[in-house]
Amino acid sequence: VLSGQGQIKYRTVEQSPVGYAVESEMLTEEEAIEHPDSHLLSYALGFKDYKIQVSAPIELATRDRILLASDGLTSCLTSEQIAEIIYKEEIQQKLLLLRDKVIENMVIDGSPTEKCDDLTILTCTFD
Repeated sequence: VLSGQGQIKYRTVEQSPVGYAVESEMLTEEEAIEHPDSHLLSYALGFKDYKIQVSAPIELATRDRILLASDGLTSCLTSEQIAEIIYKEEIQQKLLLLRDKVIENMVIDGSPTEKCDDLTILTCTFD
């Protein structure tokens, strides 16, 4: 959740050893993107012991933006890079810029990198 001023108000914790390390400040987001174990998951749909985490309600304000994305986005861009694009551009342009930035990181010299992953991005503004 991004505020109308482009500040990150809420961010989920990626359910992985690297995601937990970022949350506990043992790794930066930049280090996590390059970490060799960034592909490991703690939970995922279809796992026998899948757990759902529930947080407290989040209060939204006018002009807050909700962004829901797959790890294809966060494995290539930091929260700050994402927030900067979401805040500065019009909605259609925002999504295209996010897509293009991710593709830049997924493909080098025309060949897929190890970061090549799925990419799903949904966003809406709370009015």
